[in-house]
Amino acid sequence: MARCNVQYSRSDTRVKITRTPQALILIFALTAMLLATALHPTRPAIQNACHAAYYLEDIAANAQALIRRAIDSAEKATAKATKFLAVAAETGPKALAANLIAILLLKSAGEVLNSVQTNAAVINAGTTAAAQLAGQMLTVAEISNTEIETTNFVTAANTYTDTTNLQAKSKLAPAQHGTCKASATEREAHGGDPEPPTPGQNKIILIGIKTRTMPAKAANAELTLCGSTAHSKNGLYDSSHQCTSAQGTVLALKEGKIYEPAKITITRKKGGAQTKYTKSAEATAIPNKKTIAAAAAAIAKLEEAATAIGAPSATLDIKTLITAPGLIQQIAKAIDGADTKYEGGTKTKVDNLLKEVIGENGDEIKNTVGKSLDDLTPPKAAVAGDGGRKLPQITSPQDIADTTTYYAVSNFVRDQEEKKKNQASHSRPTKTDKSADPPKSPDECKKHKTSEDCKKEKGCDFDEKKDPKCFPKAETDKKDEKSFSRNLRVSVPQVFTAFVIFVVS
Repeated sequence: MARCNVQYSRSDTRVKITRTPQALILIFALTAMLLATALHPTRPAIQNACHAAYYLEDIAANAQALIRRAIDSAEKATAKATKFLAVAAETGPKALAANLIAILLLKSAGEVLNSVQTNAAVINAGTTAAAQLAGQMLTVAEISNTEIETTNFVTAANTYTDTTNLQAKSKLAPAQHGTCKASATEREAHGGDPEPPTPGQNKIILIGIKTRTMPAKAANAELTLCGSTAHSKNGLYDSSHQCTSAQGTVLALKEGKIYEPAKITITRKKGGAQTKYTKSAEATAIPNKKTIAAAAAAIAKLEEAATAIGAPSATLDIKTLITAPGLIQQIAKAIDGADTKYEGGTKTKVDNLLKEVIGENGDEIKNTVGKSLDDLTPPKAAVAGDGGRKLPQITSPQDIADTTTYYAVSNFVRDQEEKKKNQASHSRPTKTDKSADPPKSPDECKKHKTSEDCKKEKGCDFDEKKDPKCFPKAETDKKDEKSFSRNLRVSVPQVFTAFVIFVVS
């Protein structure tokens, strides 16, 4: 029977994904939240040293899985961010939203990797400690059956020589298929119903060994030298030829095991003032108290590190994200200066910007950025292949980088061409510019006393109530740009920079 599968007793934390592609970015969450998986497995009750070894091996394996999952989540977040950067080659609110998402993903990936780097030494030490204890459990499983063999009968009243002295001979039989192995390919079973964990407590059970408690003294008791008058010298001691109390013509030593198991339970409270595992209560058992204490201390730190690695996470509800107080204040500073607060006129500008970026209820994000990410099909010039793969289908880091580079460069070239066109357009005077009246000085206008004379002088205006009545015309207000961004005098790069400052601070 195969060793039972590892059970992690974790709640189902998988993110529910809807079928609407545009909604993906609103519910996508970094898998860092899944990193907080419990190190301790849920297994049946531990009855022997093999079971204890399995449990400790699971802790070590789960610890290493923490690092693997962290790196995997950071890799996925980075790939996702790079794809959003391709979408960010667009313009307007779509570009801003895509950049915000990309930066958030990169920030979260960095947090996870930084957490791994910070806790790597602790994780490795805890993994090693659990593995070492597991190794000791396997050793205990092998040597726990060590015993003293039964001797043949020898003459009690005899002058013993070097060749006739009675000796206690030990016997150790290695496991046929290997330690804790039921066959060449299967481990000994750990069956039974899973034992539920104790709420608020981590528990480790070890099965050690200690010297055996001797049986009561009696004829034929294990590990006992006993006598008989019914048997001859060198006669075989067995079930038909045993000792008898009060007899002593010949002697024999009865076989028996020399060790007995010692169940050692240590516990540690979760999230309480008790940061260490309790001490072993077995003073003479192996593993000894100091060995267990050192390993348990490393495992306790490992448990704390596992929680730390599981902490960095990010949910991409963009409306919630970009209306966070910290980011709003940074946007306010980007719009109206370093000493600006999110209030008054600045508040109106910030609110209007956010409204343009995410729409009234976040629909702008769902209907633009999400759709762009799902529907974008890079051409052959952008990525290897026939140009038929959509962006979500591109998974190779090199292909993702090539795609993002293509759109970034294409966007830059497009912007440069647009600037050249605008400069050429502004350098040519329009009909309106040619027909505009040249400005007049006050002296040129005030010499005219009547409305008729004043109006004949181009560039002058007449008002009977003013003095002088004829005066230069005021310059026409040419501010006919009514776009939101122009009225705010804030650009996407400004707000993007503000967001970068916010997320890395």
